[in-house]
Amino acid sequence: MKHCLLLALFLTLNGCALFSPELPPDSTHVNVTSELMSKYVAHRHALNKLEQWHASGKIAIITPDDRQSTRMNWAHHSTHSKLILSNMLGVTLLEAEQSGAIARIKADGQEHTGSSLATLVWQLSGFKMPISAMTQWLTGNAEPNHISNMSLDANGHLLGFNQTLEGWGDEWKVTYNAYYPESKSMPALPSTITLKHPELTIKLVIHQWR
Repeated sequence: MKHCLLLALFLTLNGCALFSPELPPDSTHVNVTSELMSKYVAHRHALNKLEQWHASGKIAIITPDDRQSTRMNWAHHSTHSKLILSNMLGVTLLEAEQSGAIARIKADGQEHTGSSLATLVWQLSGFKMPISAMTQWLTGNAEPNHISNMSLDANGHLLGFNQTLEGWGDEWKVTYNAYYPESKSMPALPSTITLKHPELTIKLVIHQWR
């Protein structure tokens, strides 16, 4: 159902908690040296300080039965997030907004409100996604103690990892193909991201961060 898939596309909006950087307590990241891990911890610190950003690009969601893609404009602040999905002609398909304890979804000419976007989407579509985790994954941020098979580039940026999430069974595999370089106002941020699970694949191409 296309409406269901479009609703699912914006679930990254919800869940903004970030964890303090820690070194992994075991050998789950056997290919990561202590030097690279130190660089990653420093990069995570910069990401955790990033209170607001705007990402524009494309997002695609692929299931065994269907594939949908759309343009994405996502503005995020520490207490407020707004995402607009549009087609290739610029026509808005869905608008989702979370401000404090108030969530709002506008799609198909109807507006729905509730306490959280996650709850609204579940009620409207019955579709679930790894909400809190995706908020971190989008910016190249993952808690080392919660993931396995981490790989880092020479600058300490995430290239990939696996993570098991409650309620999902099989692991998610997250990969980053490229990053935009660090600027005066923002740390290095991903340009292409792939999230894979046996039930679902999500692909994101970020054309611009600001």
